[in-house]
Amino acid sequence: MEDLSVITGMLDYSLQNEGSRSEGKMAVLKCTDDKEYILYREGVFPIGDEYFAPFQGINVKVEGKMEEDTGYFCVSTILPENEKMNEEY
Repeated sequence: MEDLSVITGMLDYSLQNEGSRSEGKMAVLKCTDDKEYILYREGVFPIGDEYFAPFQGINVKVEGKMEEDTGYFCVSTILPENEKMNEEY
């Protein structure tokens, strides 16, 4: 089993890739170290996944698998930054 990573940052669920064929709302985690990750859930297309909408504009911590070569992050758990992470969703 692959190791899970935990990253934190502000979630931006907004229109991405405007004007292209892949235009749509996507969840982007903006970390304090200026890195950004596109968030997705396993088996769910990342464009238009409303699961992330309630976290728009808030600081969150995300547990999952990082894909360094693509900038994508497969989310297993997401919580507001001040909540304790101990359950999978």
